[in-house]
Amino acid sequence: MLICLDREQRIAFILGAMFGLSHLVGADALGITPENFRIRLHRARNELRGWMSGRCGLVNAAHPCRCHKKTRGFVERGLVDPARLVFTREHRERVDELIRRDADEAMQTFDDLHERVFRAHPLQASDSRVVDEILGDETLNRFFDLS
Repeated sequence: MLICLDREQRIAFILGAMFGLSHLVGADALGITPENFRIRLHRARNELRGWMSGRCGLVNAAHPCRCHKKTRGFVERGLVDPARLVFTREHRERVDELIRRDADEAMQTFDDLHERVFRAHPLQASDSRVVDEILGDETLNRFFDLS
């Protein structure tokens, strides 16, 4: 479901919603203002909510949404067939392979890093070391397509 977000929203969502980092720490990690981090996270949540609401025609052809604005980035990256507005066979195969190959490792890495973040969570001090590990982890970068 994170693929419906652009890179900036995806990173903000992973740091803010999944890892529970404060807007101050998330902003510091991304080199943006806390206000911008909150806005990115808010927009990411709204995007996911809209995607998950069951209107997306990419997920189910019976759904009415054929949003060209949303699919434009997917088409440019070769993920969506512009003629049919469905994920390309190559992309579906890549996702299937990624899930088979990397899901367990990515989720274990996520769980380990998540635990470390929440161990230090009460202070929410800007511990860029942990954030750097999250953003710099090869497994998570590959799995969540952060690069």
